Amino acid sequence: MIDFVIINYKTGDLTCSCIKSIFDTYSSDAKIVVVDNASPDDSVQIISKNFPDVKIIKNEENKGYSYAVNVGVRATNSKLVIVSNADIEFHPQSLLIAEKALSDDEKIGVSGFYEFYPDGKPQRSFGYFPGYKLALMDMFFIRGMRDNLHTISRKNKINSTEIHKVEYADGACLLIRRDVFEQLSGFDEDFFFYTEETDFCRRVWDLGYKVVSNPKATITHYRGASATQDFVVLQKEKMLAESKIKYLLKHCSKFETRFFIYSQCFHYLALALKEFVVSILTVKKRYLLKSKMKIKLFKLWFGVSID
Repeated sequence: MIDFVIINYKTGDLTCSCIKSIFDTYSSDAKIVVVDNASPDDSVQIISKNFPDVKIIKNEENKGYSYAVNVGVRATNSKLVIVSNADIEFHPQSLLIAEKALSDDEKIGVSGFYEFYPDGKPQRSFGYFPGYKLALMDMFFIRGMRDNLHTISRKNKINSTEIHKVEYADGACLLIRRDVFEQLSGFDEDFFFYTEETDFCRRVWDLGYKVVSNPKATITHYRGASATQDFVVLQKEKMLAESKIKYLLKHCSKFETRFFIYSQCFHYLALALKEFVVSILTVKKRYLLKSKMKIKLFKLWFGVSID
């Protein structure tokens, strides 16, 4: 059996939908622990009213996603545990498929799910470690091309059924082997939000286990519903940049960290120039707005300091 840990922060309705999908697609007896990160709204009341038998751990203060994950996992005891955002819904058979894959291969330490938007379009479900390789991929836009090819292949059902190794699986939903989690002492709580799964998967690989993505194990992820305004985007990008720098300083040299920062500056400046040229050629304002946003992201990364 799998135990479930769902992290809630002001997402009572989404958490309820996530819980319902677990009961509907896996087991009505599933053990679910919801960790509430000091939500200032009525999330806890909404969840407890709809699912009175689900255990809710209420943190007195929000100490970050990693802290909440560790608290939740310690409250479970199964050999396999799902760590999930609240904005997830599991598809039929997905949990059983993911569970069987880990039962069949004891060297899999973490398995990610293939994620889809509510309209059925595929999302990014895994990624590459920050460092030289990712920096070069961003500078020459290789990552974007690979992501586009990956999306096309999934739409055409090409190479879309085989479990494959990835550097890290997206942290929206992870199936983790408990003994691996315990050997690593859980998530690194220095990562408040963002990149915590990247760090964890890096340490899983270092421990000698595999991190995989399972195309047959699928979920709906209501990603980025509130991240539409420029201010929100910049705030999230700032948090993401800080977390990536923390990861780089932990796992890489200062030179590699600086190289990565410069690559992001180049990447966003090049994108800004491209959008600006397109805005002139098409006389469409939306491309000019995109160009201005990329300039803001360039300035954000240009202002990053590691000294």
